Amino acid sequence: MSYPLDKRALQSFRIAVLTIAGLGVGWATESAASPEDEIARLDRVRANLFEELVKARAEAAAIRAEVEAAIRARDAARAELARLKQKAASTKPARSAPASQVAHGQQQLAPADTSTASQAQDTIMSTGLLVGSGRAVWYQSPGRTASGEVYNPDGLTAAHRTLPFGTSVRVANKANGRSIILRINDRINTREQPKPSYVISLSRGSARALGIESVGSVDVYQLPSATRSPDVDVVEIRIHGSPDGSHAWFDPVGVLVQPGQTVRWINLDPVYRHTTTAYHPKNSGHSLGIPNEAEPWNSDYLQPNETFSIRLTEVGAYDYFCIPHEKGGMVGRIVVGRPVGPTGQLVGNASLGPAVRATVKPAQLSLPSVEEIVRLGVIHAHTAP
Repeated sequence: MSYPLDKRALQSFRIAVLTIAGLGVGWATESAASPEDEIARLDRVRANLFEELVKARAEAAAIRAEVEAAIRARDAARAELARLKQKAASTKPARSAPASQVAHGQQQLAPADTSTASQAQDTIMSTGLLVGSGRAVWYQSPGRTASGEVYNPDGLTAAHRTLPFGTSVRVANKANGRSIILRINDRINTREQPKPSYVISLSRGSARALGIESVGSVDVYQLPSATRSPDVDVVEIRIHGSPDGSHAWFDPVGVLVQPGQTVRWINLDPVYRHTTTAYHPKNSGHSLGIPNEAEPWNSDYLQPNETFSIRLTEVGAYDYFCIPHEKGGMVGRIVVGRPVGPTGQLVGNASLGPAVRATVKPAQLSLPSVEEIVRLGVIHAHTAP
């Protein structure tokens, strides 16, 4: 069966179909963005991503600052704990103290009741012959001692009027009971110190170990020739830092030692950790700054009041640095013996030719020369502790 179509209805249907088709074409045209619109959209996406990146970096910096603050607080707490322990140990009765206490490169002796080591030390001390009793003073020498040695202010040595050079003596502080063993390597200047005034003149390190700030009252005992202080051959280098952490340094920055002597670093910075690290290819690929035959060293990070020691046997110049503070100029130089070249001149990193000096780190160029260290013996840092 067929139905007749009304022409007006057919016309309306055609209009509706064309309208719908037109709308579809328009929607398709609008959905296909132009290249300019796509570039603008991508620019908006990039801007949003950049904002997210900036926020992430800011959050990371804040977290890093919190971690660094936590590390500083932890190190400060450790330093305070070490200080409290040291204070507690210093307030103990003498009978409970160990027979031998070594602190900052100095030997402090105290009697004990049951320790075998203390009994042996007491035996050694009891064999000493009393050779003087009276006042003691510490002195600062600008160069060599009367025995020909370079004066080391931190060594356990002393000057006497008559005792032979190399004699070991026990010096006891009457005020606090401290007692240490020293080696005589210098003579008292009788023109500056008249004979009745002093029985012995101490190095700065010896006076510090005895607790003498300027003048003290002591007994001096001469010991058998075999008696020797274990710290006589120790040279101490102190690590200091400014309170705000903006600067750190080694002191002395240059020092002359003899082959076989031990060098000991002690970190006196109460907040930050430091290293003593030899200039050597084995240490992060640094250029060679120690004798070819010498073994390189790296102390790792020293906490406040921690120490690190090495024994140097090869003649030559030894340059070293602190890993986190090298770029800030925290370097030092040790000269062992008297290093000379084929023609007899002193040699070291400071005396090398331009081709070799080109490989030297900028911080090393600020170090005192080998010649200056050999001449003066000890060169302290310009920054005062």
